Amino acid sequence: MLKTYALFDVIGVKRAFELGNAAAILDRFWTAADVWTNAGGHGMVDREGGRETQEADPSVVTFSDSALLQHEPEIEINHFWRLVRGLKKAIDAAAGTSYVVVCREHNIDHHSHPALGGLVVDSGGRPRYFNAGGSGPAFANLFSAEQAIRKSAQRLCNEYAVGPLSEPSGARRISTASFKGLGGRTFEVYGIG
Repeated sequence: MLKTYALFDVIGVKRAFELGNAAAILDRFWTAADVWTNAGGHGMVDREGGRETQEADPSVVTFSDSALLQHEPEIEINHFWRLVRGLKKAIDAAAGTSYVVVCREHNIDHHSHPALGGLVVDSGGRPRYFNAGGSGPAFANLFSAEQAIRKSAQRLCNEYAVGPLSEPSGARRISTASFKGLGGRTFEVYGIG
């Protein structure tokens, strides 16, 4: 089972915290993410495998200086990147510069492993299951890749993909960094934009 996450690191919020005036920018960031998520109109997307099409219904969780995007069920990677770029545009307009890391990897089926935890989030009147702790390499490698980006000299891009499964079609690799991911395997994160 594949799972895809996008982690947005909002540099504008981090700078505001450093300057001691984060309240207004936090409000704009959180509002922009909420409005983008709940506005709808994200278009049609193909489910992974391309056999079914549906209206996009992304799920976003914001933290103090970051946001996490996912879509349930899994959708085709180019359609996921379209959602990523739409949310990034909204975040950047509201809170300044951000960069995003996308990771698609085989994952643990959290529905068949209830001990992994999770919570039900109400979204537009529909209960949505969201495993806030993540499960498996798709989630864990997202954060390992983000740390590799921070430590490397490749922090020149605004879009990153963890491994070839995470890249949109036609992506041009600008930079590459390696990191040890879940299970001690070596993964690569590509700067693509």
